[in-house]
Amino acid sequence: MDKDESRVADTIDIIEEYQKYVPIKPDGSPLTIPLHADGLSCERVNDAQNARVNGTTKWHQLQGMIPNIQNGTRDACFFR
Repeated sequence: MDKDESRVADTIDIIEEYQKYVPIKPDGSPLTIPLHADGLSCERVNDAQNARVNGTTKWHQLQGMIPNIQNGTRDACFFR
């Protein structure tokens, strides 16, 4: 994806793309899974989720992924 992760709107687009891979519970809501990333990327995910806190569904609220900081490796950044 050609997105600028420093923009909240682009980060939302990235998370929405990743949501395609989040397992779905029988009731249709997302199953929460960890999203391993570096510290800055985790902050950006939190910002994007906060921007969507008033969404009408858990999917619109960008739920289903919990950012988990993984330090020490560049490969951990999910934006790379």
